[in-house]
Amino acid sequence: MGEKPQVSNEEIAAVLERVSELLGSQGADVFRVRAYRAAAGTVREAAVPFASLVHEPLAMMAFPGIGESIYRVIQEFVATGRPRMLERMEGDVSPEDLFTKVPGIGETLAHRVHETLHIDTLEELELAAHDGSFDSVPWFSERRIAAIRNSLQAILTQSTRARARRIAESEESVPMPSIALLLEIDVEYRERGAVGGLRMIAP
Repeated sequence: MGEKPQVSNEEIAAVLERVSELLGSQGADVFRVRAYRAAAGTVREAAVPFASLVHEPLAMMAFPGIGESIYRVIQEFVATGRPRMLERMEGDVSPEDLFTKVPGIGETLAHRVHETLHIDTLEELELAAHDGSFDSVPWFSERRIAAIRNSLQAILTQSTRARARRIAESEESVPMPSIALLLEIDVEYRERGAVGGLRMIAP
């Protein structure tokens, strides 16, 4: 029996992107959503196979954006092929539920798409609407496919804009110190410096 092939960086990145997408659809904290998407980019661009680092957490977490929680997701995916976190999240939002948000796709059609094309995300659904994959799914006329393309473009554009808006709002919500406070800190700093009250850093 041949040796089991090593999980590729592309496969790991796809899992992290799926987690990011589900977190976004469930209204999770925007920074958490961004963290998983950024980690996917790190994995995809890495020259070293991440699967070879699952027993070296410090080495893996030395890469930008790979913290302990993301390391554990990668470790479990490499070991089992299916991280429990992703299973729990997909239990809350199935691909078929996601597809029914698109006008023109009901429950029956969403089930057919998922079963026939084996796709899970709106991005994959949009690709299928352009590459001819829908030809293998019954009940997809050219008119319906065109309408779905337009709907998906609007949904994905709106989602991107909403994500950007949440990021901007979260950044704007961080309170800026007042000028009076900054001046007060400056005075205190100078007074401590004059009497040798500041910690010195040895060369």
